[in-house]
Amino acid sequence: MDRINRMLNRVPGYSGYRDKENRRDSDRRVRDQAVAALARPLESLQTLATNLANERQIEAVGPVSDAIASTRHLQDRIRTATYGYGGLESDRNVDAAALDQLVAFDTDMLAQVDDLVPLAKTVASASDAQTRNAALASYSSALTNLGQTWDGRALVIETGRPASVNAPTSPLTVLEGESTKPLLPPALSIARGDAISVVGVDFIVDATIELFGDQPTKLMRIDSAAERWLIANVRFAADATRAAVTIGSGTATVNGQTLAAHGAGTSEAEVIGVSGSSGRQRASYQVFGGEMANGPIAFVLSWPGVELSLAGHGIQFDEIRVYGQPGNQ
Repeated sequence: MDRINRMLNRVPGYSGYRDKENRRDSDRRVRDQAVAALARPLESLQTLATNLANERQIEAVGPVSDAIASTRHLQDRIRTATYGYGGLESDRNVDAAALDQLVAFDTDMLAQVDDLVPLAKTVASASDAQTRNAALASYSSALTNLGQTWDGRALVIETGRPASVNAPTSPLTVLEGESTKPLLPPALSIARGDAISVVGVDFIVDATIELFGDQPTKLMRIDSAAERWLIANVRFAADATRAAVTIGSGTATVNGQTLAAHGAGTSEAEVIGVSGSSGRQRASYQVFGGEMANGPIAFVLSWPGVELSLAGHGIQFDEIRVYGQPGNQ
């Protein structure tokens, strides 16, 4: 408790998350603190990169520049925080364990940022390439851990339920109460042929596309004529249709509207439709928009030589009902 108080007392105006009216403000204050603190390791790495460039150690500059870029990317993610607040600010009671976990995430996040400072200084003070590369590996590992903490924290804010940064693989999770388990939206269990409703309108899912990996996502076609799709992962849901999406540098334009990049990645994907399964194939995805829970969003999924571009708006998870296979209800 002393560690938590000491760490969070340095955040001006921080009041935790028990008071619903102050939750956004507490979140913003912690993010501002973390963003400002990340400037310290960045300064050490940037000075090192400049010195190496001046000394014409061109090959040594690359790994340091990569560490700088990764740090800035995480800093930007924390600064912009494009997740929604639907779970944390819903009218339903938010799990008390989730509120306590948020405070723990805040403490850990600020502590991990502090830990990056001496690691960056060790990189900068290395006397030879081998020592510097080993120090860079330690720095990169710590930065990855910080990113995972940030992801876990964002999940709690968006769902209002406790989360685990690591997937719940322990068999002992069956001993936990339901209220303490990480929330997995029912939409991720939807299969082809299931009856569902979206914002009060009933549909039968006739095809699905599932993305596997660290950010499991499922796309469910609910109207083949209009090419209407329901998109869901652990952080957001969206109602979307086929659309022309023009991708620029960090943005996408849809129907004359410009949306900021939200995230991107690659994973194995499986398409299940009328003719069966495609099997798992590598695909890439890009998400744009999503700044507001019900705001505009675009999702672009690409395989070699083929692309599925969707655009629509976010919806709340409680606006999706899953009834399962007709006749089995």
